[in-house]
Amino acid sequence: KKSAEKGVAMAQCNLGICYSEGRGVEKDYKEANYWYLKAANQGDAESQYNLSVAYYEGQGVVKDQNQAKEWLLKAALQGYAQAQSNLAAFYLQNGGGEEDEKLAHEWMEKAANNGHPQAQFNLGVYHGKNEGVEKAFELYTKSAEQGHPLAQYNLGLYYQAGTGIPENERTTKEEKADKLFTLAAQQGHTPALFKQNPSLELLINSLSKKEETEADSGSLEYLFGYGLKDFGYIFA
Repeated sequence: KKSAEKGVAMAQCNLGICYSEGRGVEKDYKEANYWYLKAANQGDAESQYNLSVAYYEGQGVVKDQNQAKEWLLKAALQGYAQAQSNLAAFYLQNGGGEEDEKLAHEWMEKAANNGHPQAQFNLGVYHGKNEGVEKAFELYTKSAEQGHPLAQYNLGLYYQAGTGIPENERTTKEEKADKLFTLAAQQGHTPALFKQNPSLELLINSLSKKEETEADSGSLEYLFGYGLKDFGYIFA
C-alpha cells in the first residue's frame, strides 16, 4: 500500500486486485476501482482492463457500456491480450454491421497472435466453418495446449475424423483423440464425457425422463464426479 500511495502504478493495480478479490482485506469494489483508476491513468494496461470489467459488470460503479468499451480499447491498444479478446466479443455482441464484424475479427486475430487461448479457439471455429481446416487445426492445437476444454474437444474431433491433421500423425490419431477427450472431460466438458463413455448420454436421457427429484443436477454431478458445466464461448 505504501508503494501505491507513492504513485507506483504496478502497486496500485495490485492493491486494486486485493480489494477486488478480498485478498488480505475486506472485499471492496469501490476501493478497488479507486486504485485501478490511479494506475490506469498512468497507462497501466491491466488496470485499464480491470476498470472495463468493473463498468461492464457494475462492480462498484453503475454499469456503463461506453466506459467499459473505452477502457477496454485503451488496454487492447497496448497489446493486452485479454482486453483484445474481450473487445472482439464486445463488437460482436453490441455491433450490428459488417464493420463491427471486421473489427471483431481483427481484434480476435491480435489476441490469438498474443497467445490468448480463448481467441485461438474462437478463430479456430471461424476457420473451421469457412473450410480453413488446416488453420483451424493449428489454432485448436495452440489453444488446447493451454488447457482450453472446448479446443481440446474440437481438436479431438479433428483427430478422430482425420481432418486437417499432418500426415505423420495419422497413425496415432485415435490415441491422440482419446487423450484430448479425456483432458476435456476432466474439466467437466459434457460432450467429451459422452465420448469417453457413450452409455453416459443414454443414462442422462433416461434419468431426465424421471421425476425431477430423482435426477436433479446435484445428483448427476455427484454420480459422474464432474461438474456438468456449460461453456458459453463466442462462435461456439
